[in-house]
Amino acid sequence: MSSKLHWPRSRSRVILSFVLFFKFIGLATFSLKIQTASKKKCSENLLVFFTGSKLGVFYNLIWSCLVIASNFITIPILRDADYAFKTIVTQIFEISQALMGTFVISWILICYCINEASFVKIGNYLICLEGALCRLQQPLNWKHIFYVLFFTHLLSLGLFVALLITEIISFENFISIVADILPATFMGFFFLQYFSLVTITNACSVNVNCAIQDLGRTKFNNTVNTFDQTQHMFISSSKIHLVVQIRDIHDQIYDISNEISRTYSLPVLIALPFTFYVLLYNVYYLFEPITVQNVAANFIILINSMLWIIFMLYPLGLLTSKITKATNEIQKTGNLVHKLLKYTIDRQIKEELEQFSLQLLHREIKFTANGYFTLDNMFFKSILSTVITYMVILLQFQMGKSNTCPCNCTQPL
Repeated sequence: MSSKLHWPRSRSRVILSFVLFFKFIGLATFSLKIQTASKKKCSENLLVFFTGSKLGVFYNLIWSCLVIASNFITIPILRDADYAFKTIVTQIFEISQALMGTFVISWILICYCINEASFVKIGNYLICLEGALCRLQQPLNWKHIFYVLFFTHLLSLGLFVALLITEIISFENFISIVADILPATFMGFFFLQYFSLVTITNACSVNVNCAIQDLGRTKFNNTVNTFDQTQHMFISSSKIHLVVQIRDIHDQIYDISNEISRTYSLPVLIALPFTFYVLLYNVYYLFEPITVQNVAANFIILINSMLWIIFMLYPLGLLTSKITKATNEIQKTGNLVHKLLKYTIDRQIKEELEQFSLQLLHREIKFTANGYFTLDNMFFKSILSTVITYMVILLQFQMGKSNTCPCNCTQPL
């Protein structure tokens, strides 16, 4: 199947803007090629496909080297920086966070260089999949998808601006601010890119399920799903090609989802410890003033700490929520096929549905962090509970240390 597709000019420009944005921050070494579909330059439809880019790989390698070299400037400044509620614990957190941030950014940038062919494959797979859905009369609602992606990215940028303003007001140290915020922002948009791809594959699964439900609707009542009825139903043998087409499209969705999970698996495993570490530090810093006696908490610093927590949880929560929704939608496909198989009486249709059912039975889609964690809502909840547990331990340690007082044992009774 061809990986090129004729797209409207407006849609091509919107997708190109997303690609250029991710290319600028190092999360897209590949390029989107847009050509006119005909000799007329004013043609509305454009030929769109993804391809590799040596310049993009070189750009990422340069960025990676600069990020690593920046440690020689930022670490001494962070070590000598003075800020409210500074302790040995917070100083260790600050320096470790900067080191981890540069390590994670450089490794993810290199991973994008190594896996460039996989990202190109995913992009062209999605283009092919949209063409198949259009032939099935179930085109993607790109307008809705673009609105969702636009507002999620816009909200992330808004959080970034608010966080930057409160950092400048609270700490007034530009170098330390850059060392802290840039790695966290990079991680956030990395998770949002993953979220964007899962959003598109989930929309494809929804359309496939709608096509399966359409098979079970009678020509006399298009609004009532016959799956809710107990009588047998007859599906015309002329719809065999639709069943085969739906089965092939679902097979493509599985291949794309598996490729996305495999490609993002190692970068996610690298990014998660950094996300957990930043969360733990900012939750600790938010509650640290209660361990310091006779010191009033600064309102701006409290707002800054809360923004940090929201900024780190927001993209990860979106990703795990969308992955959970996508896996549930894929499981719904199996339920619909089994119900359709149960009530269908046509022999040829039944045979095709049995093949479809076997295909679903032997293929399970999971989005994991290199096989160590399954990315879903349960994993997100476990991160929250673990952060709270470690925060309580750190606060108890700090309170115990601050409550100790010197005792002069040589003083006579």
